Amino acid sequence: YIINENHTLPVASIAVDPGAMFGGGGIHTNYRSENEIPCNLTLYEGESGFTIDCGIKMFGHMGLKNPKKSFKVNFRGRYGEDMLQYPLYGEDAPQYYDSLVVRSGQDYPLSIFRDELFTSLARDAGSNTLAQEDKHCILYINGEYWGIYCLKEAYCETMIANHYGISQDTVEIVQAPVDNEYGTEILELIGYAWDADMNDPEDWEYLSSQVDVDSLIDWMIMEAYSTNTDTQQNLRYFRSPELGNKWMLAYYDIDWGWHYNSQFSHVLSPSYKWQHMGLTKNFMENKEFRQRFLTRLSELLETVLSDENVLARIEYYEALLDPEVPRERQRWGSSYEAWQGRVQELKDFLENGHLKKMITKLDQFIDLTQDEKNTYFGRWLN
Repeated sequence: YIINENHTLPVASIAVDPGAMFGGGGIHTNYRSENEIPCNLTLYEGESGFTIDCGIKMFGHMGLKNPKKSFKVNFRGRYGEDMLQYPLYGEDAPQYYDSLVVRSGQDYPLSIFRDELFTSLARDAGSNTLAQEDKHCILYINGEYWGIYCLKEAYCETMIANHYGISQDTVEIVQAPVDNEYGTEILELIGYAWDADMNDPEDWEYLSSQVDVDSLIDWMIMEAYSTNTDTQQNLRYFRSPELGNKWMLAYYDIDWGWHYNSQFSHVLSPSYKWQHMGLTKNFMENKEFRQRFLTRLSELLETVLSDENVLARIEYYEALLDPEVPRERQRWGSSYEAWQGRVQELKDFLENGHLKKMITKLDQFIDLTQDEKNTYFGRWLN
């Protein structure tokens, strides 16, 4: 029972067989297991909420080594309802879900909300690049306090179909890094891009007919802005004939954002030859793409990614989580004061010339002309 806890966030409660979760053969104990076990998920959110029987499994990769782990819940007919119908993220967001991630993330010992900071900004930038919705909550497992978690959409055909208003049967998703078993077409496309002459009209016409250029541009900008160093495997490509059948990109898992001044390094640096750079570095050689990229970057730096807007977003998440952090830290270690220091580090990273560093790094990798600097970035360089 969860009574008189006085939480300021919604409360999610998971009821599950203790042995199947925490016993010697349990999924939490054997966290690399792919096994899924039955559970009940209940959300208490003011006067609203839901309760639903579903399946639960462990979720994540490196983060599963941490004491505080993430989970994924799947809604399947064998448990009861095969979909959760609930306005989890408001009336303007998708209303149906076949799975959710109950996420702790690798940032939980630090700011807690690093991933949500950047993915929320990506959502504000528009639908060119797909980013998950999020709702922070307090998690209980079998009545035991488990700390601050975030309910996030799970990347799947249903999620993409809901966001773009298309049929999920038409959606194709490929996880990076791509291999020959699951992504032959896009692997061949990336190989083609490495060898193509980007200013040859035939090469460019073909490549731009296969890749959603605006999606690629927004993804590159958001990855560069967040200085994410875990880019090569935290990337999904998706497409649908109802969206022109061009490959689009999904932006997620930004726990390693703003740790280093690596702006554009993981999308444009000649020091790396990761798969996605077959698109990012080589497309930048095309004059039309370069102009569209610089125009969009300048637009986003003035609006969604302006220092004023991003500082306000940091302060929003800080205020949202602040009342719950002391108990979270008591449960998982560290202190409220240490958390305040980690949030201040985010503010310092922003205010210590982050946007100017972005432009400087971009210049280093693509050799901006003086006219380009003046036209697109004069405000930050003068």
